[in-house]
Amino acid sequence: MWFMVCVGCGTRVFALIHNSPACTPTYTLTRSRVHFTTWQVNEGQVDTMIENQIEAEQAEQDVAADTTTVDTETEVETEAEVDTVDSEKLINQINKMIDVQACLVPIYLFLGAVIMFYACKGFKAAAGDVTAATSYLQYRRALVIFTAVTAIFSTGFVGAVFQVIFVYYLMVVVRSHLNNLISAQTDSATASVVVIS
Repeated sequence: MWFMVCVGCGTRVFALIHNSPACTPTYTLTRSRVHFTTWQVNEGQVDTMIENQIEAEQAEQDVAADTTTVDTETEVETEAEVDTVDSEKLINQINKMIDVQACLVPIYLFLGAVIMFYACKGFKAAAGDVTAATSYLQYRRALVIFTAVTAIFSTGFVGAVFQVIFVYYLMVVVRSHLNNLISAQTDSATASVVVIS
């Protein structure tokens, strides 16, 4: 009996983690959406900031180059042309990255809604709803598969193993809670009526 309460609390804690504003994927996605949209709106200012940073770095390099002597003027002109081409190329790359991330904002909105939906299912599952627990278990199974695929490509082998083990553990806790809910339902359904005379 204590295990059922403990597993129910674990399911409630996992759902709470999904809904807490400090450490959730939903919060991270929301913060990312705000940043990317802000960068897209202020793209001209971002370009100016990058140009100013590049000019400051070039000024530092020029001061360092003044201390050393250059034999020919053609080398200096060639370096200046390469620096301007590199700065324009860098600004174009950053603008493309901002554009791509801004295009992904609707996907982030959708993922945030899905995560919040299943977090609410987790709360219902922790309260004892079998259908919500079944749905939440399916979500956790999908997260195990998703984590296994993405962890391999995003982190090293050791990090991937730890991520998959942790997400699998969370799925096992939810599965145990579902099994306890089902066994409690069958126990109450098959309970016999005792008549005291």
